[in-house]
Amino acid sequence: MRKGTIYILCFILITVTSDSMAEDAVIPNPMAMGFSTHNLGYERISGDKTQVGMQRTTLVTPIAKIDTGEEQILVPGIAIERTLFRLSNTELDDQAMYQIAAPVGLFRIRDDDIRLLSLAPSLHTDGNIYDDGAFSLNLLAGWQTGLKRKIGYRWGVAANRIFGRYRAFPVAGVQYRPTSKSELDIGLPFTKAEYNFSQRWNTFLNITPSGGDWRYQNEQKQSYSLSYSSWIITAGLRYRTFKRLWVSWEAGRSIERHIELTDDNGNQTESSIHNTHFFLVSFGLHP
Repeated sequence: MRKGTIYILCFILITVTSDSMAEDAVIPNPMAMGFSTHNLGYERISGDKTQVGMQRTTLVTPIAKIDTGEEQILVPGIAIERTLFRLSNTELDDQAMYQIAAPVGLFRIRDDDIRLLSLAPSLHTDGNIYDDGAFSLNLLAGWQTGLKRKIGYRWGVAANRIFGRYRAFPVAGVQYRPTSKSELDIGLPFTKAEYNFSQRWNTFLNITPSGGDWRYQNEQKQSYSLSYSSWIITAGLRYRTFKRLWVSWEAGRSIERHIELTDDNGNQTESSIHNTHFFLVSFGLHP
């Protein structure tokens, strides 16, 4: 993903709840509501003539913002993602995979720090199979401090499919803001540098994992788990169209790409895919 996101979706939802952020803050926060699509060029699977391209389209939106008292806010939302594996030099048809998640985040906001617990029931399938393996519960428990200071920190634990197969991993990072126009965020699972050179234009560099895992059924009704993992390195540009609405463009490389097919007996076939170019465009609300 996501930016499947992710951007971990729950950290995106943090920005929806923060009333303390100025409407025209110089550095835009991650997209809380909007649409994105990215494309990866065709490249060969190692040791095979088959070429694989990808297109991923994502829609993310919070549904409500509920004040539960004691500086706590509940934010339910929905995220829908379609990943299309485009195939060439093979008799197989293109394969579309879908992910639908319903995150519910509980936030505790105090001055310049936020504590978060988010659970997101999620469905991952090609649309033909809905067994136990197609469902998962994404999790994020985290704490972010120093939102108004030059140096801030974030740490916690998450569990989702951003690295391919469902797994738990640590979330940690340090944010350094030398000026109100610049920010460097170094950590796991993502790293980003960002600079605003006017009230309307913003530029950034980004390193983030991008993956997924879906249940898949072929024409012979055989069921598999299809896992994809990669890293994305991009440079981007944003333009603010109105208040907190931004159009973003990113271009770069997709590297360390792996695809794995596992049948219901546990037999695995793993292949590498050659590195390729990456392009993304998005439009949405960055509070």
